Amino acid sequence: MNRKERRAAQKQGKSGPPLAPGLSPTAMRTNLFASAVAHFRAGQLEPAERLCRDVLMFDRNHFDSLHLLGIIATRTGRLDAALELLGRAIAANDRSPECHFNLAQVFRALGRLDDAAEHLNRASALKRDYAAAHLALADVLTQQGRLDQARALRAHGGARSPPRRGALRAG
Repeated sequence: MNRKERRAAQKQGKSGPPLAPGLSPTAMRTNLFASAVAHFRAGQLEPAERLCRDVLMFDRNHFDSLHLLGIIATRTGRLDAALELLGRAIAANDRSPECHFNLAQVFRALGRLDDAAEHLNRASALKRDYAAAHLALADVLTQQGRLDQARALRAHGGARSPPRRGALRAG
């Protein structure tokens, strides 16, 4: 369903994309999101984004769709949109270390190092062996001039393989 069709449906009082015969809203949401993930993994960001937005018509707080939309927005350089989408995802489920990590990466890109450190700390607290979060936090601490803390984190997280530069973690 494209934007024009969604707007027309909203004017007619319909709340979401049309249901396939025999599918419940939950099954439809599950199928749409699975298709979105397949498109995302194939590098087809536009259809993945469109499908995630369709899922949100069924459930405006669908964590996985919000998270994936945030990753897509980041990869396409729409950092303000990424900030909003990942923030909404965390509001829906604040227990995802990957989502906190991805939000921290957006904050870093925007130069908001205190906010980045906060979310990297949260990611590390949720997943104690999250080497990528430890090393990213060490980088942020280095940028802030907190070198002793950065060294200690690198010693803790450095025994594991470092993350790819600019990588985003899908949870």
